[in-house]
Amino acid sequence: MHQLIAELHQDHINLARLLNVLEGQLLRFQADEMPDYMLLLDLVEYVESYPDLIHHPREDIIFRIYLERGRQGESSILRLMDEHKTLISQSHALRNLLEQTAQGMVSPRAAVEEAITDYLQVQRAHLDAEEGEVFALLDQALLPDDWERAQAEMPVSDDPLFGRQVQQRYRSIVDLIMGMS
Repeated sequence: MHQLIAELHQDHINLARLLNVLEGQLLRFQADEMPDYMLLLDLVEYVESYPDLIHHPREDIIFRIYLERGRQGESSILRLMDEHKTLISQSHALRNLLEQTAQGMVSPRAAVEEAITDYLQVQRAHLDAEEGEVFALLDQALLPDDWERAQAEMPVSDDPLFGRQVQQRYRSIVDLIMGMS
């Protein structure tokens, strides 16, 4: 497995762990308990700051380079690239809903629960499609020059939650994830 695919795969593992924490908060909703809105906001803001702004553009670079070379799996790759845009919009909408709810603006509990449920479903389906359909195809088809080109075009940013230096605001998420392991 090429190093770039391995890095993207690790990002997926990390995002899946984060989605598990989000699902834990959803279970609190479903049990008529009070979820931790600040934690929910931190989770979604993390997704907006790293997966949406760094991880997905990295994938799009590799996808674009692949599409210049081959057509096998083209419809899947184009769908995933479109989903990247949808995921950004969905993250933003969920953050806005959570902010309004945390600030005491009236949001029906069912609307928040449904938004989180939809978010989890879309995120997980997207991860599954990339892992199950596309990453192996990319790893087999791209040549060393393609990987060098992709690497040169990649946005560089340390992951603020799972990287070398965890940002203070994400410490509570790390603690929850470590407790789940």
